[in-house]
Order: sequence, then structure tokens, then C-alpha cells
Amino acid sequence: VVLATGSGPLPGEPVTGGVHTVTVPAGALVLGANTINAVYTPAAPPADCSPTSATLVQQVNSTVTTLSATPNPSAFGQDVTLTADVAGAGCTNGTVLFSTVIAGNPTALGAPATVPSPGGGRATLTLDTLPLGADVITAAFSPDDPSCVGSSATVNQQVNQNATTTHTTLTAVPNPPSFGQSVTLTATVTQGAGTGTAC
Repeated sequence: VVLATGSGPLPGEPVTGGVHTVTVPAGALVLGANTINAVYTPAAPPADCSPTSATLVQQVNSTVTTLSATPNPSAFGQDVTLTADVAGAGCTNGTVLFSTVIAGNPTALGAPATVPSPGGGRATLTLDTLPLGADVITAAFSPDDPSCVGSSATVNQQVNQNATTTHTTLTAVPNPPSFGQSVTLTATVTQGAGTGTAC
């Protein structure tokens, strides 16, 4: 049995027991309708055996994933909500994995989220652990249906150091002093609003 599409033959082993099974590798089928032909030619046909063929059409559908982050930019330690929207006819069932790169290593942000969610083909994740600086966040969608093609999207998230205010007070004792008298000066620094590094 020879299996082939318009792009050429598909891999496989010779027919055994009347069954010929092929696992099509990723990328062998193109988006849209794929016409697959199966042609059987007997190895040594007796008089009552003849070649046969069959055809089926396999649809491969695409998906589109978009990703947003709110708020952006954000402060270190602030909650950031990642929202991935998945679109594609009949292809919005699957999982979305959010990830970023930390210290040079790809790092998953939470467990894969299942879609569709109650809001449709959407997955969300809220976290407050993004590292300081410019973070490139990726949302990768993996469809449940093998006839659908996954997709991914990225967003650049800027995480800034949270501003911290300080207050300085100065006192002098005694005040007023007498001429020639020792005076003790005391400067006191206190940290005000903000959750940044202690100052």
C-alpha cells in the first residue's frame, strides 16, 4: 500500500494482515484540506486479485493565539494578569502554557491552563512573581484535536522596582544653645510608602 498526498508519499511499512497504519509526522499535512490517496498493488497478484485505491480528505485547521498583560508596566511584587485568547474554527479545546525566561532558562509560569474556560477560548493567569526588568512572556496553545495546529504569542512585560519614599528629620539639643555650649545633632531617616528595597 502506498499512501500519498499532493506533496508526495507518506512513510509506512508494507501492508500486514490487510491493515496498513501510518503515523503522519508533524508538518507532513498542510493547513486546509489534504487529499490522501491509498493505492494497493498485490505483490504477486493471482488471477482474481487486482489493484485497488481509496481516497479521503483530512482537514487541518489553524489557530491564532493572542496574549496581553495587565498592568504593563508593573511594579515588582505587583499582581499581573496574563490573558491568552485562542481562536480557530473547532480548535479552541486544549491547554495554554505560560512561560518566560529566568536567568537564561525557560521557566513555566504555573500549570497549563485548560481552554475553553467559562469565558470561551481564553486562559488567564495572575501572578506577582515576575522578575525585575524586561520579561518576554510566551503563551503556547496545544490543541486537543490532532487535526488542529497549535499557536503561540508573546508579550513584553516591564517590571520596575517599586518606588520607596524616605523622610529625614533633624533635631538639635539643646536648642537654642548658649555660646560655646556643646550641641547634639540627630538626623533620623524613616521609610515611607512603597514596598521596594529598604533605604
